Amino acid sequence: MHELLTLSTGPRANYLATHFWNTQLAYQTPPPSPSPINPTILFRAGLSSTSTETFLPRTLIYDLKPAFGTLARINALDALTEAPSESELWNGPLKRVVGDYEVPAPSGYAAALLEGRESEKVRGEGVRFFGDYATGFFHERSLRGLRAPGPTSSTGAGGSGGGGGGGGGGGGAGGSGSRAQFSSFQHGADLFATLDRDADVLDSHLRPWMEEADAPQGIQMFTSAGDAWGGFSARYLEALRDEYSKLSIWIWGADGPGEGPGGTGTMQAKGRLREKGTNSALALREFAGLGSVYVPLGLGQGLEASVSVDRGSLWEVGGLLAAAVDSATLSVRGQHGCGGRVPVLGDWEDGLCDGGRRTVAGLRMGVGRRKAKDGGGQDGRTRDGARKLLREDEDPELVEDRLDEGLDIDLSPLEVPGLAGRGRVLGRGNKTFSRIDTFRDDTEDELVPLRGDQRMRRSGPIIEEHVVLRKLGFVLLTYFRYDVQPSFLLLDTFPSIFRVSENSKSVPIHTSLSASSSIASWVRNVQHTVSAGVGLPGELEGEEREALSNGLAEIAESYVEGWESGSDSDDE
Repeated sequence: MHELLTLSTGPRANYLATHFWNTQLAYQTPPPSPSPINPTILFRAGLSSTSTETFLPRTLIYDLKPAFGTLARINALDALTEAPSESELWNGPLKRVVGDYEVPAPSGYAAALLEGRESEKVRGEGVRFFGDYATGFFHERSLRGLRAPGPTSSTGAGGSGGGGGGGGGGGGAGGSGSRAQFSSFQHGADLFATLDRDADVLDSHLRPWMEEADAPQGIQMFTSAGDAWGGFSARYLEALRDEYSKLSIWIWGADGPGEGPGGTGTMQAKGRLREKGTNSALALREFAGLGSVYVPLGLGQGLEASVSVDRGSLWEVGGLLAAAVDSATLSVRGQHGCGGRVPVLGDWEDGLCDGGRRTVAGLRMGVGRRKAKDGGGQDGRTRDGARKLLREDEDPELVEDRLDEGLDIDLSPLEVPGLAGRGRVLGRGNKTFSRIDTFRDDTEDELVPLRGDQRMRRSGPIIEEHVVLRKLGFVLLTYFRYDVQPSFLLLDTFPSIFRVSENSKSVPIHTSLSASSSIASWVRNVQHTVSAGVGLPGELEGEEREALSNGLAEIAESYVEGWESGSDSDDE
């Protein structure tokens, strides 16, 4: 029940997704007590061709074939000596799949797993592809390797069948020539069109996963916005909406610094940055219009205080973003829910998105426990700070700082590509319309009952609080808060980015998904890159540029509603 299908497209998304799946698998390792996470939401049970029970992720993974690296070679549960039947392809195991490219040797970590040796902690220098640190197996139908566009063709989706590639890479994506031919939003859109023409993506890739689910709650998509995969994902989403018009679809757009060494002063570097800005603007319009919720992810402010991340490492950046996404959505995967029912993504959408009017949300996080201000315990959040229950008569403007306490890592885009110094999304001094806060740790807090139109439900490892703050009859803030277990697990495959002791096995995390007026400021700055002609020549012309600018203006307007912060005017 309430199954979630996960799609990931492109290297940035697949580095994030590999960390995400490693963590989900770790939740299922038999602990002293039952896991608080319900595995059937993200995993499917099945039988291999040798009648071995399998438990594999509900996921579809798309990337260029070379980006899968070693995962195709090592992702095997047993060896198949002849072509499998259709039933074996679906109910059977993963087999060794080698595409039309040379598969590199396994990483040291992967080789140790295969040989049953004790593996050492993964180090950044040992990660070449996202498959180098994958700890689990994927079903063969999850792995969708695509042929890199040739030097004279902007598209090409050959080898898109069920075993066309592996499911975990991202680093070495097939040479600079291929990347040069696969860099714009339109390149990605063309690639999906070719793939869909040859394979009918919804029927052959997605429908088998959806039809086996009892009552799917939705789809979560990991993707990126500033490259060609934004165009690929946008066209994929368009097909999904045509088929599943009411399904919850949450999009997590993992973007970061530009690829490749060197400064930003060269014409080539400036051209890449401008193209990324155009790609991001097109993806923003499409994702906000087609998705139920779009959460753009980047490396914003506050990182240095709590984490140490190499911004040029997809492994480290993917780890940070995966920790935030896993924490923010943990409550929808609980084993025992609130009053016998876990929340689903659709429960959040009305409150967070105001009935679908505001579909872009920002994400912040805090790491580790905070010290008690009153000296009455190790974790001050049990007595003050954001974990103190809200009262229905509180003024949202006065409690904003208290709710934000400890959220020192901004994971929303800090700057708009191609427009330096602009575009901060989240921060103080902004009007927040709605937010969903999640506190995860291993402590047991005693919380008082709620009153009025506040609701709190407690069962097992999840505590839910829902508060609607009103003034003169108007809703000023819709607030969901979840206290969940366990803390975020620090696996051997996870980078040492958090400032915790070397022997720490887990870390408490606080996340906040919010819709606020500051998103309007960011969207307007993205619009500025379009209307000012920042995009590459020929990318957007005439009516197309005007239509994009108008679409972005409509998104920004939904976050104003008569309230205009002073900081917005500074960015105009």
